[in-house]
Amino acid sequence: MWGFGALCFTVMAEVFSSKAREVAFSLSIVLMWSLNFTITKSLSNLSTLSYYQIYTRLVQLLDLRYN
Repeated sequence: MWGFGALCFTVMAEVFSSKAREVAFSLSIVLMWSLNFTITKSLSNLSTLSYYQIYTRLVQLLDLRYN
């Protein structure tokens, strides 16, 4: 597999202690699958939007994050 999907497992193997690893791995796997599902479901909605609407929503999302 090429991509950033395995990056979280590599970082966690180096950062967390042995006792915290099992909880951290479980939470990260749940988060990763949830985000994969959310992104996949939202991509079908993006095909009906124009490029201007996609850009506007992305700017709004980033604006909320940094304010």
